Order: sequence, then structure tokens, then C-alpha cells
Amino acid sequence: MKESLALFPNVPVFLSYYGYLLVLEKRMYHTGIEACQKAIKTLQIKGSSYGKALYPVFYYNLSKAYSAAGKKKEARETLRKGLSYSPGNNHMMKELRSLGMRSDKPPLPFLRRANPLKKYIGIMLHKGKKASKAKKRVTVS
Repeated sequence: MKESLALFPNVPVFLSYYGYLLVLEKRMYHTGIEACQKAIKTLQIKGSSYGKALYPVFYYNLSKAYSAAGKKKEARETLRKGLSYSPGNNHMMKELRSLGMRSDKPPLPFLRRANPLKKYIGIMLHKGKKASKAKKRVTVS
């Protein structure tokens, strides 16, 4: 990948995957994320017809780089941008769920996430949902 990038330094596909690999293999988070971001910017500047088809892949690579760097918020935001180009993309949806995509609004949004009261209420609501789903499965059978 490094040789390809040396020969073709402004090819967005090489930049995106090179950045992703830098993060995964070398743990070079900052450099890898910058390469992924540059790939997206280069694609936007070129504005080619095939560009829109590549956006989901590039945003996915960038989100994986953010995730590996421990930047979950940025990873989620990046996946949402990617989904705007490819709604329903299974890989991005799966990744978003694995990052903890919230399906409901948090209880007591004015409290911090670490607040014990908020945690307890969230746990109880989650248990209630699980019990409700289990009850539906039993009655449907």
C-alpha cells in the first residue's frame, strides 16, 4: 500500500486504505486519521461521478480509524455521514450498533452519563424491555 501511495500520492482510494492500515497495524492514530480525512477531501475536490459510490467506504474506514483510536463519538458521527450516502448499509449499521448506538433517548438527559441515578434508571428500563420482549416471544409461540 505504501508503494502504491508513493506512485500515486493523490489517489483517494490508496489514501483511505493506507490511513486505515496505519491505525490498525502501526497504531499511528493521528497520521492514519489524517490520511483518511484527506482521502475524503480529495474525493470531494475531484467531484468525479464514481466518487459518491466511494464515500461510504471512505467514511467507514475513517470511522474504524477513529474507533481504534478510542474516539467513539467521532466514529459514530462519521458513520452517520457515511450512511447519508448509503442508507441502510449493513456494514455501517452493524458498526454503529457495536459502538453503542442509542435506540431511545437517554433517561434524564440533563444528568451526566456517569450519574448513579441515571445509570440505575437506564438499567431498570433495559431490563424492562428485555422482559417485555421475552414475554412477547412466549405468547407468540
